[in-house]
Amino acid sequence: MKRILSVLLAMALLLGVAFAAFLLLQRYASLEFEYTIAEGVVTFSEIYGKRARRVTREFEIRSCAVVAPRGDERLAAFGATDEYYAVSSAEAQNVYGAAYDAEKGKKTVVYFEATEQSLRIFRAYNPRATVIKRS
Repeated sequence: MKRILSVLLAMALLLGVAFAAFLLLQRYASLEFEYTIAEGVVTFSEIYGKRARRVTREFEIRSCAVVAPRGDERLAAFGATDEYYAVSSAEAQNVYGAAYDAEKGKKTVVYFEATEQSLRIFRAYNPRATVIKRS
């Protein structure tokens, strides 16, 4: 009888630990990316489990050396030491890279899924650096 109770207690404890781990890790199972543009400043955020938001990158559009489609030779020539991907999947369409000098001299490229409206805003704030691919 004691043996059965100890086995049941161990199973209940194991089930409790598994459930607690599930609750703690659930927020990381769903990761979304969002970017906002306000007054010439682009802010990239990661959203975990549709609840927790964390700002990951922020820069002024005017500080960009290049804004171009993924694979453009100008992005490669920038020589980035830091790359950040804020795209939904590797097969995502209309992915652009924004290359800028971050703090401490870090050359950074942020890849994101650009909309027509966001490209118009990039072009308005930094026309020399923005390259829009023709469809």
